[in-house]
Amino acid sequence: MDQLFRRSSLLLQNALELINHPLYNDSQRTVASADACQLAIDHGGALRSLLEGRFGTSAPAMLRCQFEALTRSLWLLHCATDEQVEFIMTTAMEGMTSEARLPMATDMMRQLRQVPVVAHPLELLEELKASGWKAMNSYVHGGVHAMHRTREGFPAELAISILKQSNGLSILAVMQLAALTGVPKLQRLLLPLNDAYGDCLPIKTGESSSSQAQG
Repeated sequence: MDQLFRRSSLLLQNALELINHPLYNDSQRTVASADACQLAIDHGGALRSLLEGRFGTSAPAMLRCQFEALTRSLWLLHCATDEQVEFIMTTAMEGMTSEARLPMATDMMRQLRQVPVVAHPLELLEELKASGWKAMNSYVHGGVHAMHRTREGFPAELAISILKQSNGLSILAVMQLAALTGVPKLQRLLLPLNDAYGDCLPIKTGESSSSQAQG
């Protein structure tokens, strides 16, 4: 596990270095989408720290947070109305009771199905949601999965699976950030990482990412 933790950190470090360019504009929509990407990446780092600290039963809850932040980034760029973008960018903290004005993951994904350019990342998100959403919810809400693992322990195999899924979400977030720079073919620079760090990623992330590359 220690080697996987180190290589996961290096994967993200190398990916972010490759796409280190400013955003292509400073519109609220672009900045909001980038902020959500960064939030997804931060959640991925938190998940890795939880696993390293032996807080395994908290990590799946963070995976759901990461999943929703990445989904939010795609939705903000492609589907949100101008009013929704402005709301998320300008609403003060005391306005949090108005969060109901924003769609949740299922509704965002339904809207994203109408956007051909996000077909591949959406496919990966939908597969993760189909296979793990109930379990992630259980960990968030203190359900059966969470209670069972608290009693019985968190096996290394499950920790490895969750970390790889999280790494896959982080790389998708980095690819979204690359697109937000507007630099032609920048995403293609990330593709060799799928081979170099294939042991840190879900298999389908590497298979599908090539079709996300620009140009």
